[in-house]
Amino acid sequence: MRRGCGNTSKIEVQRGKAFEYRIVHLAKSSGLKAYRVPLSGGAREKGDVVIEGMRFECKYRSRGLVFLYEVLKEAEKAGCVGLFLSARRKEALVVLPATQFFALLKRGKDAEHASTPEVLQED
Repeated sequence: MRRGCGNTSKIEVQRGKAFEYRIVHLAKSSGLKAYRVPLSGGAREKGDVVIEGMRFECKYRSRGLVFLYEVLKEAEKAGCVGLFLSARRKEALVVLPATQFFALLKRGKDAEHASTPEVLQED
């Protein structure tokens, strides 16, 4: 199934799908619940992947996002963990490596689980 503007080649669709599976694998490797949405949002369920109940779109570009990687690399050299960016009159976005994002999600999930009292069962 083709997605996008109608000019998407078969190889681009395959690369996009492989990227979606890569993100799901990274999330699962981080101890999070994740799955790829069947038909990647082309059916009833929207979005490309679901991680801990939150829907995400995945966008893979061979060269189109090089600038973001360069700026993030400079920020990391300066000791920063991520990057905030914004365009005029737009909400700020956060850019950080997926592994760090998943670590933050996992930390939040673990903290939430730790604050929930466990029910003890007698044997």
